[in-house]
Amino acid sequence: MPLPLYGVEGWPGQRRIGSYSGIGRAGRGDEDEEAALISVEVIYSHGEASITVTSHRQPGSGLGALQRWVSQNAIRTALWERADDESGQTAIGPEANRLQSAAQRDELPWQDVTIAVDGQPTAFQLCEMSDGWWVAAGRGQDADLTLDSRHVPAAGLALVRVTDLPAPVLRPHQHRPEPPARQFPADTGPVGDIPGHARIDLTFERSRLLSGSVGGQSVRLELNVPTHNGAAAGTIAGIPVSAAWVNGDNYRVYPDVPSDLTGSFAGQPVELHATFHLEPGYFFDRGTITGHIGAEALDATVEAAAPPTGLGGTRTVAADGTLGSTEFTIYATIDGPLTSGKLRGRVAGTPIRIDAARTHGPDGGQTRLTGSYQGPTALLALTAGALLHFI
Repeated sequence: MPLPLYGVEGWPGQRRIGSYSGIGRAGRGDEDEEAALISVEVIYSHGEASITVTSHRQPGSGLGALQRWVSQNAIRTALWERADDESGQTAIGPEANRLQSAAQRDELPWQDVTIAVDGQPTAFQLCEMSDGWWVAAGRGQDADLTLDSRHVPAAGLALVRVTDLPAPVLRPHQHRPEPPARQFPADTGPVGDIPGHARIDLTFERSRLLSGSVGGQSVRLELNVPTHNGAAAGTIAGIPVSAAWVNGDNYRVYPDVPSDLTGSFAGQPVELHATFHLEPGYFFDRGTITGHIGAEALDATVEAAAPPTGLGGTRTVAADGTLGSTEFTIYATIDGPLTSGKLRGRVAGTPIRIDAARTHGPDGGQTRLTGSYQGPTALLALTAGALLHFI
């Protein structure tokens, strides 16, 4: 079913299609199968007033996820709009910091409002971010809707179906042309007892909080995944961590998709740049990652690998590289339904074995990572974050 677009009734100014995202599955012999849009923005502007109306394919999981999405996305957009043009860094003031922290912790004040959608009174949750700036989330008859408004009053606002703007068209996914040459390594036996200094036990919940322990030391990280423009902040094994990243949208940038991350680890600057090459049908083929974490250089190559027997997915990769003087080979795989995953390989000659299990729920569910790892904490943070982005 096509994703309907919505806009502001009687808008006097300009309007255009903004960003969009989609998802597709590998073909099963159906030549007419198409990738599906899951969200599309329609942006309205008139002088200093603007409002973005985003249609979302209904996931059936309540408004909590939508509220988090629209508030965090609006805050990130505002921060980048206020960036220092010379440094390229976001200018985060005390109020922006407060809003960002409150959004990540689900502590923003939401109120019930009614907005007409195609003439029908529809319940929305609205949050006043600052003077003249508010966001809202609601559930229409055939799409979930989020609003990000600057100087457009909510009182009297009415939304209507937009039929005269062309909806984005996504290219369909296809079968992988050839199976990858590398094979995910088979487990040689049961896990057995894991010593405390190597034990991993982490839980990612409510699509934002990663907590637990690494080698007996606590982890608490606000982590915004999955998203093209994300952020993380907190501590891992007592080490302060912060990061922001921008991933290219493979439906709009193809076949070489960029990804950039900046931040800090243990008070030292971090800068990573990656390019991922996609095969026809959007299947991942290979990629490179370069940059530094503090004074240690990171240099890695990534390529597609065949999934382990019985997992039944195409999301399997192998990464080889170095972080400083530490050599690593890490395999990662996720099953087709996105409910389980595995990390295997060696870091500085020591085996890595981490399993991921996802359970779904009304608040977004949770993913638990358990197993063993011995190696640089920074490499574990990157690896676990990448896995959580896809599962």
